[in-house]
Amino acid sequence: MSQTLVLEIPDATWAELQRSAQVRHQRPEDLALTLLQDRFAELPESVESDPLIRLFGSIHSDLTDVAERHDEYIGASLFRSLRNSE
Repeated sequence: MSQTLVLEIPDATWAELQRSAQVRHQRPEDLALTLLQDRFAELPESVESDPLIRLFGSIHSDLTDVAERHDEYIGASLFRSLRNSE
């Protein structure tokens, strides 16, 4: 069974996808699917059990590296809270 997914992507990303697909003699749609599958295969199993990761994308922020540095941001926030409570 399969599902259809419609995405709007920036022109620059589309151009890169087309270029990469052409080099690989693939359709852009097939390359995009392969890239998604490969990315999900790389995710550690612990991601599913991390409640913070399930919140990603649910709030707006100018931070672009929260996925990689969420523990650091939480630690800094806790430190500020503890320092201010003295």
